[in-house]
Amino acid sequence: MRRYMAITVLAFVLIFGFAALGGLLPGKDESGDSAESEGPVIPAIEEGSAFPRDMAYVRDVPLPLDEAMEQHLSEFRTKAKQLQLKYPDSFFISLPTKEKVVALTFDDGPDAYATKEIVQILDRFQVQATFFFIGNQISQNHEYARLVIESGHLAANHSWSHLRPTDIDEAKCINEVTAAESAISGIAYASKLYRPPYGLVTEDQMAALDEAGYKVFAWSVDSMDWYFDDPDDIVRCVVERVHPGAIVLMHCAGGRNNRQATIEALPQIITKLKDMGYRFVALDRY
Repeated sequence: MRRYMAITVLAFVLIFGFAALGGLLPGKDESGDSAESEGPVIPAIEEGSAFPRDMAYVRDVPLPLDEAMEQHLSEFRTKAKQLQLKYPDSFFISLPTKEKVVALTFDDGPDAYATKEIVQILDRFQVQATFFFIGNQISQNHEYARLVIESGHLAANHSWSHLRPTDIDEAKCINEVTAAESAISGIAYASKLYRPPYGLVTEDQMAALDEAGYKVFAWSVDSMDWYFDDPDDIVRCVVERVHPGAIVLMHCAGGRNNRQATIEALPQIITKLKDMGYRFVALDRY
């Protein structure tokens, strides 16, 4: 009997000893998985490790493109990021937020067809947006420029005549911007928000724009509505690359078929983003 009791006591000591020791050792939780997770892996920005791991970068396109276009867009992403790093308070790729907000932006208006159709869609869904107007188109499309303003959207600056800034000198670039700003101020307050045609300026031009008090906006998500004719492709380019604070590039004039593909894609984009929990803001109202 004494031998039996001794064995029993020894067994209890061993059991509780191992249990206590196990409680002190790291490694497994009750489910058998690692008790400490490593956390999400943040992918490196496509342009390379020289850039910080933040969210202010231009996303790639989720659909195949021809080789020349792939190269062109890769170079654009790199140059846009360089400007954003040098001028973080005046050159914007995206909105600085982790909230589920998105800014829809429309370039190249106003015109007599697509601008009106897009405003009607936005109004139907009660979505605010930003329209980057070309200055020399305002007088001949005054009615549709006013429609944008009266519907509560923001009119911003897309230059006077859509010259590519990187092809002209600093003085010409500033003249293009100030002429367009004057035309916009005739129908709305001067926001001093500027989107360069084709998205880029030179460093000298950027310094001058910054000195003049302009905020320059590129984009983080390109709808590629200037490249694709299929509305479904345009929807994919936005929905598959959207992120908190996204600035989305679209167009409300010019192009093929009066931007019919954009007009057809827009309701789908708004619906899908709303279903994902996003709300919409104009660039001056965030």
